[in-house]
Amino acid sequence: MFGAQEPAAAFFSLLNLATQLMGMRRFLLHVPPQAPLYAFWVLFASKLDYCSAFAYVGSFFIITLARLTRGHLRWARTAMLCITFHLIFSYLVDLITTSGIKYDLNMKVNLTLGLLTLVGWLVGVPKARDGEKQTSYRVMQATVFYIAIVALLEFIDFPAILWLFDAHSLWHAATILIPFPIFSYAIKDCHNLHRIELKVRT
Repeated sequence: MFGAQEPAAAFFSLLNLATQLMGMRRFLLHVPPQAPLYAFWVLFASKLDYCSAFAYVGSFFIITLARLTRGHLRWARTAMLCITFHLIFSYLVDLITTSGIKYDLNMKVNLTLGLLTLVGWLVGVPKARDGEKQTSYRVMQATVFYIAIVALLEFIDFPAILWLFDAHSLWHAATILIPFPIFSYAIKDCHNLHRIELKVRT
């Protein structure tokens, strides 16, 4: 259609980009840079998202680890976690661009990280509250569970509906609104953690 390959997927991807930008703008307006985990959300949610599916799935996994280990890992250890992820990401990007990494390996890596993220939010985060006020983590649990369900569209295939809407385009459509609950949680959680840190300092 109009010379574009997979026009529905491309259109839905643009809508995904728009909601990501709206969510990030809202986050930057409402969360002070001094808030805990601020740097994680800014670095991973906005910048790495543009690179590939692995960057997005992997960054969400890193954010999950950062949230789970808050209070248990010092900043240097967390930074090492990020550096390790960056090296793995760079290696995979190099494999993809030079030797043509197989599609099934890429899917297995993303599926593994996605499942670990799901377990982290469903099991780990509720136990890692560190005595702090509960910050609507249930919304994130529901969001991560929803992502896992609609990700099944990436694993199935069927003839395009109306010659336009295939499983891949429907996956993009199903993920358009996901940034809203994610950034809503990020804003509330960063505010809550910042408030806790300020109380500890005083």
